[in-house]
Amino acid sequence: MRAALLHGVYRLVRRRAWLVLLSAAIFSSAALFYIRDLPMRSSFLDIVPPGDPILTKFQEREEIITKNDAVDIILALQHPEHSPRDAERLKAAAESIVQKLRENPEFVSFSFTKDIQTRRGDELLSLRDEIFVKLREYQERLRTVLPATSEPAPGAPGVGDLIGLYAQINAELERIFGAELDWRRLALNPVELVKRFEELKKLNQSVKEEFDRAPGLIQNADHLVTDLLQTITEINEAIEKLLTWPQELYLSHDGTKLLLKVRPRFSSQRGLDYSRAVTRSVQEALQALKLETQGISWGLTGPYVISAETNYQLNVDMRNTTIISAIGVMVVIILTLRRFFYPILALIVLFLALIATLAWAKFSVNGLNLVTSFLPPLILGLGIDYGINFIAHFLHERRAGHRLETALKSAIVHKGSALVTASLATACVLFGLMSASSPGLYEMGIIAGVGVLIALAATLLILPALMIVSHILFRARPPSVGADPGVCPGRTRGFAPTWRLARWPIVVLTVGGSLFMLSQAVHVGFRFADEELAPKDLPSKLAQQVERREFDVGTSGLAEYFLFFAPTLEELRRINEGLAELKAQGYIDAVASLSMFLPSDPAEAEQFFKGVSLTLERDLQRARAAIERQSQELQRLQDLTVQIVRLKGNFTRILDQVALTGAGENVVPDIQAQIAQLEGIEASIQGLEAMGARLGALRDRLMQLHERVETLLQKIAELQQVQGLLKALPKDLQERFVTEEREFIVYAHLKRTTINEPRIYSEFISAVRTFSTDYIGYPMIQDHLERTMKRDFQISTLLATGIILVILSIGLGWGWALVGIIPVGLGFLWMLGTMRLTGLDFNFANIIISSLLIGNGVDYAVYLLHGFLEDRQIEVAWKKTAAPIMGSALTTMVSFGSLLFAATPGLRVFGLSALYGIGFTTLFTLLFLPALLSFVRPRAD
Repeated sequence: MRAALLHGVYRLVRRRAWLVLLSAAIFSSAALFYIRDLPMRSSFLDIVPPGDPILTKFQEREEIITKNDAVDIILALQHPEHSPRDAERLKAAAESIVQKLRENPEFVSFSFTKDIQTRRGDELLSLRDEIFVKLREYQERLRTVLPATSEPAPGAPGVGDLIGLYAQINAELERIFGAELDWRRLALNPVELVKRFEELKKLNQSVKEEFDRAPGLIQNADHLVTDLLQTITEINEAIEKLLTWPQELYLSHDGTKLLLKVRPRFSSQRGLDYSRAVTRSVQEALQALKLETQGISWGLTGPYVISAETNYQLNVDMRNTTIISAIGVMVVIILTLRRFFYPILALIVLFLALIATLAWAKFSVNGLNLVTSFLPPLILGLGIDYGINFIAHFLHERRAGHRLETALKSAIVHKGSALVTASLATACVLFGLMSASSPGLYEMGIIAGVGVLIALAATLLILPALMIVSHILFRARPPSVGADPGVCPGRTRGFAPTWRLARWPIVVLTVGGSLFMLSQAVHVGFRFADEELAPKDLPSKLAQQVERREFDVGTSGLAEYFLFFAPTLEELRRINEGLAELKAQGYIDAVASLSMFLPSDPAEAEQFFKGVSLTLERDLQRARAAIERQSQELQRLQDLTVQIVRLKGNFTRILDQVALTGAGENVVPDIQAQIAQLEGIEASIQGLEAMGARLGALRDRLMQLHERVETLLQKIAELQQVQGLLKALPKDLQERFVTEEREFIVYAHLKRTTINEPRIYSEFISAVRTFSTDYIGYPMIQDHLERTMKRDFQISTLLATGIILVILSIGLGWGWALVGIIPVGLGFLWMLGTMRLTGLDFNFANIIISSLLIGNGVDYAVYLLHGFLEDRQIEVAWKKTAAPIMGSALTTMVSFGSLLFAATPGLRVFGLSALYGIGFTTLFTLLFLPALLSFVRPRAD
């Protein structure tokens, strides 16, 4: 069936060469147009298995991620003055940028002031304590000025009592004057009269002192209420000022740079196109403002910009490495085949195959990801092998004197059969990657597997068609007829003793070196740190370094954060306590949550608040009652005045009676003193009546004070509670600290060592699980990818080995299949050992190296074994196959070696790993395998 198919291919190419080329040109043009905007997905989330719990959790929490992604604009003064004017210039520039970007509805939030700071919460809690101290101070003053109780002191007569007493005295005196009582009897009893006058004197003195003191008390109370009202106003202003969060400019340490954060509507995870559009919009706005003319330079960083620039750099690297690879491959082919024209034809065919492969990548999996980004050099490295072998066989036939058609038929039918076997083996190994759970490896398998088959089809169809058409157009001369330089029996006789002499040293050195490499290979690790594999010299990366160094922040967004979710306040406090311990142990360096603004001990704070609130309110109630009582007393002063005037009149009549009768002259001085006291009381009453208006005003102000204190205490009480605090916080902080489901969010910024050191990260996760079950963080994806792709690496390696053994056993038998796999196994082992010695680890870029090495490297052993099994003479087989094997290996190594010129570290790591693997595999194929085969006895003629 294979032979019939290959004969059909030959007939098609021979008879319809122009049609084949026209069809190829049309198809390639359409494919090239189709991939003009080939998507490049550079997010870690794109290589996480779909439906994975971690990916699902990130998708569920996308709203939180969206609110933390931002484009970071760093404004820098080119010629700073190191004065306050620097900040003014930077602020003015930031305001102009904000005004410009507001014209674009894609941007929803702007900030160039410092983010939430723990000190804001500390200030709020400290202010609360200061408020209570001040209120207690005024409470004590209130107690000293106003009566502590609303009732008069025992034994202290009120105005009503005075009215009653004076009325009683007046009534008694008037009864005397009305002859109801015997005046002479009273006058003849001076002791009784003096006693009554003495009591009245004391009463009058007490009343006068009380009335004289009242204006001072009212004035002091008025001053106190004024002071207390002013204090309440100041406290309210302090709270309002603090709750307006007047944050300072986000200046660098030296004050010459300003950080402006711009938040788009959607997260950077929305896709590469969105990140590009956002970045382009910001760049255009900044360029339109011409800040350079104002002496201000700017730089961009953040997940949007880094994603766009990384993708751009990947495209540049893909283009540059493809060009370098093509030039290098062409040079190697020219040197190997000693021809110039045919290598150009092979490269043309290979580029057409590459275009078709990229079109297949876009059609099947919508572009390339982090793992498949180095596909062009990969296809060039794998596909050029078919062109070299096809052209080498064709030239061999032409040198043998065969016509063009005969040489092409032999190349298609005979060499094509071997190429089909080799390509199927390589494709099957690559298709084996489709069993991986990671989309990165799965997509590499489906793209590269089909790409190898496309390269084979192009080699068997387009390359011979080009040869035929070029022969017709240019009438190319056939190579000179003669012995093929690749096979010279006369020059192989000396190889027999050479291999017999060298085989033991080669075997011993290989075995000894392999044991050493084995001791190193077992320590090769798996690291998937994004920053170690992404380009480091991008403008956004350099700006990110400035941001970290001069603004004390991590990467914009959540790349270095863990987010914890707490459904209750108790859970929130437990998480904060656990994170505080981890911070003390050095795993994290910052924690932000709503707890920063809540009392550390809510029970103690609540008890403290209730105590102050109740006692102050009780004292104010007493003061209000005392003022009310005083007001009522003042309202009765007129009645008291009537009684005093009446009493004075009665005392005057007594003096008149004494003057007429001469009786009771000894009481005259006392009566005169009583009259003088009463006149003094009258004067005091007149002063108190003038104080009535002030007392009414004081009563009203005290009522106002009570209401304002009550409002203030209520506000403080609310600030101690979650819901009240949420109302006080700005909206953007509310969104950052609380989800729409009313879950509390805690942000923990991890140290770089915690993220990048697997052991430390494992310790961190173990500690986190003791106090929380609901958390996410980008380092979780890194760790999960490491474990997932490590498992996929092991499975794909075993699967590739099994596939190759099965395919080799069909053509060579199980025994020779095991022999053929030895160079690949040794090459893989030495590659691992060298990676360990040079400090390389497996990552998402070079994780597929085992499948590529097994699929591509085994071809070299197959070529050598096929030649050896013809006559069991290793010298002849080595001479026939060494040059083609070396040529194929060199072209593959040149293709992968071109990745060393990439700016992306991940591509360089893959290229270096591939060079190690293919180089060692080729070395052991050309040295160790012949040394082993030299122990096999030649077949008897």
